[in-house]
Amino acid sequence: GGGNQKKGKDVALRKSDRRQLLQRVLETFRLTEQDDAAVAVGEDASTGAAKKTAHRQLLQEVFLQGELVRRTLLDPSSSSSSSSNNNDKKNNKAPPKLNLYFRSPTPPSDSKNSNDAASSSSNLSWPYTRTTQAVWIELDNGKWQLPTVALLSAFSPTTTTTTTQSSSSSTATLEPFPLLLPTLTIFPQVSKYLCRGADLMKAGIGAIRIPNDDDDNSNKNSNRIVAIAIQGNPQPFAVGLLAYNFSPTTTSNDFGPGTQGIAAHIQTCYGDDLWRQQQVLPKNYTSTETNPFELGHYGNGGFVNGQIVTPLNRIVDGDDEQDDDGNAPQEAATTTNSDDNVETLQDESSPAASSPEDEVPTELSPEEVLHQATCRALAQLHPKRDLPMAMSQFYSQYVLKCRPPGTTVELKKTRYKKFGAYIQEQVDGDLVIVGSDPGNKKDPLARLVGYNARHEDLRPYIQERKEEQKLQGSNDASAGNKTRLILADLFRIPNHFVDLLRLNKDDVQASNATSEERRNTGFLTSKEVRAILENYIERENLVNPSNKGQVLLDGPLTDVLFKTKKGKQGDNDNRPPPTTVTRKQIPTLFQSKLETGYALVEVPGNRILQLARGEPPKVTIEVSRRQSNKFVTKLRGMEYYRIDG
Repeated sequence: GGGNQKKGKDVALRKSDRRQLLQRVLETFRLTEQDDAAVAVGEDASTGAAKKTAHRQLLQEVFLQGELVRRTLLDPSSSSSSSSNNNDKKNNKAPPKLNLYFRSPTPPSDSKNSNDAASSSSNLSWPYTRTTQAVWIELDNGKWQLPTVALLSAFSPTTTTTTTQSSSSSTATLEPFPLLLPTLTIFPQVSKYLCRGADLMKAGIGAIRIPNDDDDNSNKNSNRIVAIAIQGNPQPFAVGLLAYNFSPTTTSNDFGPGTQGIAAHIQTCYGDDLWRQQQVLPKNYTSTETNPFELGHYGNGGFVNGQIVTPLNRIVDGDDEQDDDGNAPQEAATTTNSDDNVETLQDESSPAASSPEDEVPTELSPEEVLHQATCRALAQLHPKRDLPMAMSQFYSQYVLKCRPPGTTVELKKTRYKKFGAYIQEQVDGDLVIVGSDPGNKKDPLARLVGYNARHEDLRPYIQERKEEQKLQGSNDASAGNKTRLILADLFRIPNHFVDLLRLNKDDVQASNATSEERRNTGFLTSKEVRAILENYIERENLVNPSNKGQVLLDGPLTDVLFKTKKGKQGDNDNRPPPTTVTRKQIPTLFQSKLETGYALVEVPGNRILQLARGEPPKVTIEVSRRQSNKFVTKLRGMEYYRIDG
């Protein structure tokens, strides 16, 4: 989403063009009638069909209702050089075009009626009531069809409650985002580079969600459309084209820290030109009527000022959510910043709301308790990694947990009455740096931006944190001396393999094993098996002289690796076995033909407690329900691993 271009003319779409565009959209999202048979893994047929129906209804509302216009521009990726344009003119070939489709806002009254009509099947509806949003992109004369971040935001399962004068609460649940497209989940700190216009590198990926492809285009995986989200915030903030052949069988070794190369070419991203072109809210648009989707961050509190995407936490208001014992969770959201809500969190869901019998008399005043808790909480924050942070999150997740032992933070007993008044005093005292939320400029204390590490009130707590880190390091080192159990995979070479390959029987019996318990037992480690195989290859001169990375297979080795037992031949067993195998493949092939075993080893000391053939015993976990809301978890098999239940 970049490039300085003249604004194209907006052309309203006819009904027939709308239906054709909707069909292309459904094909991209695999929501056509032909795709109904494909149900997401882990869902039953009814649930999967209901979700597909809800998604189709939303897309029908977006592309068939309201006003939809098309804006045609030159594709910036192919028109950057004048030479390419000149060549196109000489060949009488038009330069590639880029089509942008914009959807008009749905007035609040129409949105309400639409929601009522679809309430029986879906809570999804077009959420933008005041701004026109780009919803679809066609690249390279329609070769690639891509959704925009605004369109994907309408599928968000996150529930947001609009702030009102009587209730300043909101909820955000981190439900899995619907897998409409292959999705790359990246590390949060990587998002700022994508917002600046960079492509996504493989090193920045933390997880991949790739659906199984059964269509004819599955072999074009390297150019498939992909959505991009961060860990802890499942709503996609970017869309791109894959530049690497990811697949459902891709392993973690193919991406993440240490890998190199581009994973996806970003086509549109939060913070790009499409985001900047959103209409500015009218001056009379007050906070009491704010639609969270109209605040410039696509309805997501983790989208910050077009510069970075941060994880979402979950906020609990009153008794909306409780655990099995009737206790409210102790997590706070980053989306609510009012002082009144902070107090509500303290009273109903914070660890500070302890019973009177748990409170311990203290000589500290309520103001001193609050100040010490705040200073200790600030000392635990890393200025670059943890900040900026919503003030409500800082209070509920850090200040309350850092109160002095035996005390309770009681805002109403302080002279401040509210946390915002206390923070304002600390701003004046040069202890903290604050700022307003990008979506609500009216609250200048909405976010904690930084703190003064040299402030005299903060120095003792920073020194305390450093000492705790040193102590933690020494504890970790001493913890390394504690004994623990590990399972080691072992192998046994069958006697007929020993005779066929004329192997050294002392080596096969593990006569020289480092562990006394394993000597002369025939149980071999993977390293020992590999050494026996390498000795045979060198003895028989089986290394390919023209290619050192290949091994020539002689008769005995071919029988060991590829001969099948009678009665177990498959359809392809009539084919002749290969004559060569790579040196990387042959150890794995050889080990797959051996008998398996295991050893239960106590470390440090490498003392073998159990040595046996076959697979190690499994530990079973059984959860049973008793008396309606009581659950009992049973573990079986732990005694084999010397763990006393």
